[in-house]
Amino acid sequence: MSLVIKPDGAFTWTIDKSRPASAQSADCKLLIREEKSGRVRAEGDRLVFDVTAGVQSSRDSCDPAKSSRGPKAAASESYGFRLSGGALNLTAAGGVNWTFKGG
Repeated sequence: MSLVIKPDGAFTWTIDKSRPASAQSADCKLLIREEKSGRVRAEGDRLVFDVTAGVQSSRDSCDPAKSSRGPKAAASESYGFRLSGGALNLTAAGGVNWTFKGG
């Protein structure tokens, strides 16, 4: 996962995930990539990511015919945040606890 936030609030966020493609094929993985961009803003103790563009794609590592790609719908995502030692920590319900280091 990578997150780039520019000084003007523009961001790009790339998320790569994988999971078993099916219970029958433990060696096959479903590879998912989510790319989001937009603007981020602070609202009190939260950061709100207004996603204005993006793409989600997936492919099966064992069956190239099982692939998809499509646009992500515009959305707003809100996270608690903390800045510490050059790192940004985002938290939300469902166990979200991500740390991004500046670079």
